[in-house]
Amino acid sequence: EWFAMVQEEIAQEAIAPVRYYTTGLNAWRESQEWPPPGLSPTTMYLAPSGEGRGAGHLLWRQQPPPMDAVSYQYDPANPTPSLGGVSLGHGAGMERQNDLYLRADLLVFTSAPLNEAIEISGAPEVTLTVGSTSCSTDFFVKLVDIFPGGDGFNISEGVVRVADCSRRQKGLAKKTITLPLQPLSRVLFAGHRLQMIITSSHFPRFERNERQADVTVHFTATEPSTITFPMRKQSAL
Repeated sequence: EWFAMVQEEIAQEAIAPVRYYTTGLNAWRESQEWPPPGLSPTTMYLAPSGEGRGAGHLLWRQQPPPMDAVSYQYDPANPTPSLGGVSLGHGAGMERQNDLYLRADLLVFTSAPLNEAIEISGAPEVTLTVGSTSCSTDFFVKLVDIFPGGDGFNISEGVVRVADCSRRQKGLAKKTITLPLQPLSRVLFAGHRLQMIITSSHFPRFERNERQADVTVHFTATEPSTITFPMRKQSAL
């Protein structure tokens, strides 16, 4: 097809400008634009449960949380390990994430089981209100598809370093940050759950931050922590 196009036997207008692979459906698809038409920006809200760092909720509608902040300790001597993701090295791609849930240096937020299938196609964007006892802290977010049997597999991720050490500050004051995740196209079927993991390292894929820190994520009505992504429901797939 490419050679035919070069030889002008096929009009270039006949070839879609966007061709992408949708995991879950396991199918190649074409579109005139990205994200594909028919998806709507959808926001989910992070809410701690008060039952531990690994038991947070990912909600379709904002609700008053039982607590306004949750913290974890980042130790560069024991960084959160890389499990899958975009990499040219060993262990790239989708990997089972369940071993991470035993760690104390991360926060986990999980939705209720889906009533119907949804498609996420595009680049998710995470907004977090954060603080840290260190003047330089990394924030790593991983989006996970939880299967009905309980296994979780990574589907997107993103990282940002927040630093303000110029004035010899001892820590980062509370601030709101925006963290873009990698583009994806994924269908999550009924019974699956969407999950978000927040931590401060993804080693060895990313160089670890050498500064130890107590990291806090805040949850208030005026400064919610959220994730927004292009989505459509089963009826529109």
